[in-house]
Amino acid sequence: MVARAHRHGSGYTLGEQGHPPTEEYRPLADAGVRTLVAVPVGPPDGGGVLLVADERLLRPDPTTVNLMELLAGQAWTCLDRLRTLARLREQASSDPLTGLGHTGPFGQRIARATPGRTALLAIDVDGFKAVNDTYGHQAGDRLLVGLARALEAALRQGDELYRIGGDEFVAVIEVNRPEEAIRIGERLAEAARVTGRTISVGVALPRPGESPEQTLRRADQALYVVKRQGRDGVRLAAA
Repeated sequence: MVARAHRHGSGYTLGEQGHPPTEEYRPLADAGVRTLVAVPVGPPDGGGVLLVADERLLRPDPTTVNLMELLAGQAWTCLDRLRTLARLREQASSDPLTGLGHTGPFGQRIARATPGRTALLAIDVDGFKAVNDTYGHQAGDRLLVGLARALEAALRQGDELYRIGGDEFVAVIEVNRPEEAIRIGERLAEAARVTGRTISVGVALPRPGESPEQTLRRADQALYVVKRQGRDGVRLAAA
């Protein structure tokens, strides 16, 4: 019906004497529809159709059809604006390179952190600057995208991964004990190795009364300890 409306324009069917409904309209006729006005909405390659049905056998006048065409045009304008707003909202809340959430959504998420349960895993790509300096930023971008996909795949259902800087990621996970967070960090490190890279991971769980920023700072401090000790590892921040 969508294709027909866009091909032939606004019209009505089912009500013509001596013309049984075609196959695509048969379910409507069987349901009791006797008059159906179809008006195309939007462009043929991405739009739809506005349908108005009636049990009575009618011949809609041109004014009614014109009014429906006006309504269809206004509806498409509103839908197009909503899609634009949704696209802008997504761009504002996600990193355009990797598609991960960035600092805004991350700040909202860690504001809901549960002391002793929500672990923050600060992640830094080892040797990333050398990749950019040697092979260029396009190679660095490809590395980040591939690594982001690998880290996402290594996380559990419900875990969340954010990109908060050039080569800096943070995973937010819910755990029952610190050892569980360490195991997730090790899974991430192994996933990075499979891509041919290594990462350093610092893990911290919120203390009672501690701000999310302080928790992330402790995770970063643990990460830098890993860096100093040779990289490619996971370390839990002091409780």
